[in-house]
Amino acid sequence: MLDAEAAALFEEQIAMFCNKTGIPRDEIILDNYITNSKGFISYSVFNKVLFVNHVYGDGEYFIGIAKKLCGVYGCNRLQGFASKHARGYQKKYGFSIVQQVMELKQCDF
Repeated sequence: MLDAEAAALFEEQIAMFCNKTGIPRDEIILDNYITNSKGFISYSVFNKVLFVNHVYGDGEYFIGIAKKLCGVYGCNRLQGFASKHARGYQKKYGFSIVQQVMELKQCDF
C-alpha cells in the first residue's frame, strides 16, 4: 500500500503516461506494479513469461527491474509492447520483434 505522497506521485506519473501515449486511464493494467521516483512498471506473469504492460520513466532502470522480476518469478522470457519505436528496443536492449499487433478501432458487435 502506498502512502498518500507516493500515491499522489504514482497518479501523476500515470496521468503523464496517459497523456504521452494516448492510452486512457481505465486501460492501464495495474495487476502488479512497482513505482518509485524513477517512474513505474506494470507487468503480468503467465507461462514463464514476464509481460511488461506499461513503463513510464527511466527505461534502463525498469528494464533492469524486469530482468530481476524474471528471476523472481522463474520466467525464461521477457515480453512487452512498444507504443512507439520498437526498433529502439532492439538496438538498445537486444529485444526481438516476435509479433505484430493489429487493432480495429471501431467494432460493431
